[in-house]
Amino acid sequence: MFLFVAGTVMGIVGVGLGAVPAALSAGEYGVFDAVDLIRALAEAGVYLGLMMLMVLGIAALCRNSAGTIVAALVLLVGMPQLLGQ
Repeated sequence: MFLFVAGTVMGIVGVGLGAVPAALSAGEYGVFDAVDLIRALAEAGVYLGLMMLMVLGIAALCRNSAGTIVAALVLLVGMPQLLGQ
């Protein structure tokens, strides 16, 4: 539970810190209102929290740091590319 909360907080803080510079550099394409920002904060926070729980589960299965990193990268990067073909 702590890992999910920590991941959610990190996602909210990360998107919160990155949204303003991204909006300023995007010019007219970076215009958003408060509802969009709150939605992005919530979605990114929950996504990062769930990803941290998934990697924790992979780590419990692998019991090896190198295996956990490889399996997580294959699942998060490789599988969407393979399934798209």
